[in-house]
Amino acid sequence: MFTALNKSLTAARNRVSQGEKGFTLIELLIVVLIIGVLAAIAIPIFLTTQATAKENAAKTTVTDAKTSVVAYYTENGTLPASLTAAGFNPSGEIVTSYVPATTGSSFCISARFGATGRVFKTTDSSATLGATTTETMCS
Repeated sequence: MFTALNKSLTAARNRVSQGEKGFTLIELLIVVLIIGVLAAIAIPIFLTTQATAKENAAKTTVTDAKTSVVAYYTENGTLPASLTAAGFNPSGEIVTSYVPATTGSSFCISARFGATGRVFKTTDSSATLGATTTETMCS
């Protein structure tokens, strides 16, 4: 493919030296083809990276929220009424759910990026990765 490009560019240089100007249709098609191939490779990689970043943001939110709740419990001896009361304010794009137990120190925190992302949950003793986007938040 690069050999054809090199030949086209050499032909264009020869025409310019003879007083002709501009590119032929074939030369323009080759450039469009190269751009298309590069886009076909780059766009799926970008989308995969973006989805991974969104999932990692949800995982981090769950971990940070759990840390805030445990710190609040350690200081006050009771669970906070909300994540905000524990001093944690999640990003607007991360959907979070916090359900404290009515008695004891048990709680459930879940998060997902947007309305359709994978759900990540943690409790007072464990953390789990949601297997599908249909998994429910803490309720």
